[in-house]
Amino acid sequence: ARHGPAPPRPPPAPNPRAVARARTVAVVSLLAPEPHGAAARTPPPHCATMARGAAAAALVVATILGFVIHRHRSLAFASAAKNFDAQSFERLTEWVKLHGGRFHEALALAEPAPCGASRGIVAMESVHKTDVSKEPLIVVPESLQMDGLRALAALEPLVPDDVLKKAPMRTLDDGALITLYLAHERAKGADSFYSLYVASLPMQAPCAWAMSDGDLLAAISTYGAILDTRGWMGQVLEARRYVERVSGGLAEDYGDHLGVTQEDLTWALGIVSSRSMGGSEAPTLVPLLDLLNHHANAHPFTGHNGMDDAIRERAEFMAFGEDGGVRSEGETVLQYLNERGSESNPDWAWWSYTHDGEQPRALGVGDECFANYITEDYTPFDWFLNLGFVPVDALPVTFEAPAGEL
Repeated sequence: ARHGPAPPRPPPAPNPRAVARARTVAVVSLLAPEPHGAAARTPPPHCATMARGAAAAALVVATILGFVIHRHRSLAFASAAKNFDAQSFERLTEWVKLHGGRFHEALALAEPAPCGASRGIVAMESVHKTDVSKEPLIVVPESLQMDGLRALAALEPLVPDDVLKKAPMRTLDDGALITLYLAHERAKGADSFYSLYVASLPMQAPCAWAMSDGDLLAAISTYGAILDTRGWMGQVLEARRYVERVSGGLAEDYGDHLGVTQEDLTWALGIVSSRSMGGSEAPTLVPLLDLLNHHANAHPFTGHNGMDDAIRERAEFMAFGEDGGVRSEGETVLQYLNERGSESNPDWAWWSYTHDGEQPRALGVGDECFANYITEDYTPFDWFLNLGFVPVDALPVTFEAPAGEL
């Protein structure tokens, strides 16, 4: 018999037919919903085009870049390490697996991460190419994801009809809905279905606009050694004011009914802005996967079956080759694909493949698991504003990557 209180119930599954609306998000340089109520409706800040700074001598630049990446990646996620440890991580992975997800037994949390971030996911044991070829190493079921439809299904019944008439939730974009949903679930504490995921989130969002004035000035000064950062401070402060208007408007309209404050919503907006997946049209918070750090040479997140075509093509070559001879490794992978089928699967997953999906990437002991965040249109300032650091691939010069990079 199970003892103790019953676990929190999962949120209601969204009914796609219940809401007919455009899935758009008011995003330019940060993920920001339109405010309701007394909050001023002003356009979000636009990012200025960043001028490329002149490159110094290669050795000097490499030294500076390595310092910048390691220092500011660490600063951007420093608050995360204070309330999340290996035991919390194990509970999170067990929660994901309990609901039908997957987390390969060879993977574990690393603090700090080899790339310089305060934490990441690494391989504690070798993972052979055969294993990474046939299935994703991490799968997070759709039922655990936080998206706009699920947020609306959970929150709308909590708000009185007279309030909804004045400030209808169905007019909010997905970014605003997820912001409200995350803040509400955090306020519920241990009673939240998402309590283990919320515990994994940083206590302060890494976004530049969430930094203290001192940290912001220091970060901009450091990046100024390799980038043209003129105007960054003004743009970050403008974004900060905009976030205050957004969170203030949402708090005024819904705060009392959802048990959240403007401070709660400001935090949640920073988390959605820096950690959501799926693009601006359908942002989604995906537990566990958001612990993977970015690398341009890694493969992006996909659906569970998102790599089937590439995997099948490579497996057929491995199985039959150019000479028609059967090779056991490819034959094993093909058998797995055929048994599993190729039906659509809404679960998010991480495959250990190269960025182009051409080659599986075997993992050695200590190798970090990376994902490509797919932000080709991001300027260095966009990275800084939304994530609090600028990765190597967004910098204007090429150099030998620091330890832990692919």
